Amino acid sequence: MTDLSPPLRLALFDLEHTLLPFDSGMRWARFLVEQGAIEARFEHDYLAACQAYVGGRINALALHQVAASAFAGRAVDAVAALADTFGARMAAQV
Repeated sequence: MTDLSPPLRLALFDLEHTLLPFDSGMRWARFLVEQGAIEARFEHDYLAACQAYVGGRINALALHQVAASAFAGRAVDAVAALADTFGARMAAQV
């Protein structure tokens, strides 16, 4: 019998500076800026949101809304291609 289930993908979060020797959110923001996919200001805005989250001034949903705002109006395929490139680069560093 052939299994027609799609392959499972694994997503891991909150591993920064434990299993990962870096902050993946900041690396992702810098990568997007370097690729010209978002404005340079986003890196600053994301860092400010992270600091607000750590300081208890915003919740996790608000932090993720800031992160997701970088992709408003962008094609899913374009974001997926960026994510694939980023993943390949980061895999070499773990």
